[in-house]
Amino acid sequence: MEAQDNLGVGHTPLYKLHTPADYAAVYVKLDYKNPTESTKDRVAVEIIRQALNHDLLQVNGTLVEASKKDFGLSLTVFAKKMGCHAVIVMPEDAQAQKAVIEAHGGQVVTTSANLGMEGARKKAQLLADEKGWFMPNQYYNPANSDAHEKGTGPEIIAALAGKRIDAFVAGINTGGTLSGVGHALKEEWVGTQVVALSNHHTPFLQQEKSQPYSLESLGNGFVPDILDRDIYDEVLQLDLAAAQKLGSEVARREGIVVKAKAAENIWAAYQVARHLGPGKIVVTIAP
Repeated sequence: MEAQDNLGVGHTPLYKLHTPADYAAVYVKLDYKNPTESTKDRVAVEIIRQALNHDLLQVNGTLVEASKKDFGLSLTVFAKKMGCHAVIVMPEDAQAQKAVIEAHGGQVVTTSANLGMEGARKKAQLLADEKGWFMPNQYYNPANSDAHEKGTGPEIIAALAGKRIDAFVAGINTGGTLSGVGHALKEEWVGTQVVALSNHHTPFLQQEKSQPYSLESLGNGFVPDILDRDIYDEVLQLDLAAAQKLGSEVARREGIVVKAKAAENIWAAYQVARHLGPGKIVVTIAP
């Protein structure tokens, strides 16, 4: 994506992990190599770019989003690079995250810790409505999955130089990575499997209706609007203890950074690789 290229986002390494001889090959997209060490950089750039192109946000304008994780930092950094201003809303007990945002020139608005992230989201929406600010709404904004369909997916395909990818594995979170990369790979190869990693926060993956709305949990407990529920072929239930153990082993053996989300994705990729066997290729992401 040209907009991302100009900002140093994307084109992160695709790293081949060491696996047992009877496993499929496992590759991990090292998206922590993006400028703020997060795949959310891709999403922030694409959302801001589309908002500017569609006059939802103007240069020197302001965007507002509720976040106490990576997305808030990504928005802060790239809003500034793209000529805009970011206001990030988070609970008052998120002091470490607040300090990071402010250190990068972002403005932070805090809400009651008792209200959690749902309270922060409501405050962000109120500010957007009252002041006419643009709200990215990453769980509902299709530019989120666009970033991965136009960027991450094609990068993975190009890095493997024509080799068929038999399976892609990722957790849900907003649904953007799974949907976007899944679409790109299925467009390239009929029959590529997309495996969704589920945990105790994402029971909706195996049910017809969403669970009660909550932004507190890792998996959110609701169906993200941008998640294409037709894109994944299988749901794999997370074994958190096993994922943490494997993540530590992989970090030590490979010399790469394996944070919690990456450990979970790598564990899931190994399960799929064991099932597929030699001669196949499984890809996941270290977000």
